[in-house]
Amino acid sequence: MTVRIAAVMTCHNRRDKTLTCLSTLAEQRDHEAVVDTYVVDDGSTDGTSAAIAKAFPDVTIIPGNGALYWAPGMRRGLEVAQQHDYDYYLWLNDDTVLRPDALATLLHTS
Repeated sequence: MTVRIAAVMTCHNRRDKTLTCLSTLAEQRDHEAVVDTYVVDDGSTDGTSAAIAKAFPDVTIIPGNGALYWAPGMRRGLEVAQQHDYDYYLWLNDDTVLRPDALATLLHTS
């Protein structure tokens, strides 16, 4: 059975950290899961959105105005993700570096 997961994160001017987080998410070893990623870019001026779009074209980028910060940014990302039918929602900080088996471990634990 395929599990559908929405990964939600928010960021602001931490392009390299955000790209590292997205890379470790993309490298997950659980082939039973389909992960759609939603990133709220809260007004970054360091090229974060462009870098995400280039490296991860399937990521949904939700623009912010620079005044959302973490909690409202996460709420906005969740609102967009909830328009689709997911089994799980994974909230990530953009500075998270996932172990290769993180999703498999989370799914097994749930």
